[in-house]
Amino acid sequence: MLKGKTIVLGVTGSIAAYKMANVASMLVKRGCEVHVVMTKNATNFINPIAFESLTNTKCLVETFDRNFQFHVAHVSLTDKADAMLIAPASANIIGKIANGIADGILKTLGIKPKPDKTTAQTASGEVPSVKSDSAKYTEITPVTCEKNPAPPAKPSCNCDDDLSPEPLYRVQVGAYRNKNNADRMLNSLLIEGFPAFIIYENDYYKVQVGAFRQLSNAIKMEQKLRKFRYNTYIVYS
Repeated sequence: MLKGKTIVLGVTGSIAAYKMANVASMLVKRGCEVHVVMTKNATNFINPIAFESLTNTKCLVETFDRNFQFHVAHVSLTDKADAMLIAPASANIIGKIANGIADGILKTLGIKPKPDKTTAQTASGEVPSVKSDSAKYTEITPVTCEKNPAPPAKPSCNCDDDLSPEPLYRVQVGAYRNKNNADRMLNSLLIEGFPAFIIYENDYYKVQVGAFRQLSNAIKMEQKLRKFRYNTYIVYS
């Protein structure tokens, strides 16, 4: 169902931002081409390098990046994407998108509509004209809320993985007050092939590796890290 689809994953400045590394990894495993777009505040919780190593695509933070392969990122990504997921969606970004405030690439992507194929140019290069007297408008009917509405039916899925955030086992390698020290440890782990990332929690930049449902898998990862002489312990949250 998701194989071959292009997904734009928006990550905002929330404590749950680090869990999106697991979401990005699972989307890639299902055959998706994933493009991650982060707000500046989100980079305080998890480093963009973590997403780039998981998706093999450039993680965007600034609206106009001259080193990016597309000319205008917010236009090209909107045209290319099959779906967009913003998670976690902070109150700040929900309010800005709702009010059309496009002060960053993620807000711009959320506001810019994907072009409607019905209004695209025809094969001859001409754009169909629409007469004002024949224009049709869709009437919006107000919806009245019931006191006890029936809960929506859950979609059936035969997937092994659940994309909803959940507590996971992770191997922590270090905790630093200085972000530069955390970045150095992160780069060292990524060079050696470990799926490392940084989260900001309780005034510390914590460098962690992996996200596992089963403790046994976290223990295996910890054993690999200790062979490289890293000091580690397992956290669950």
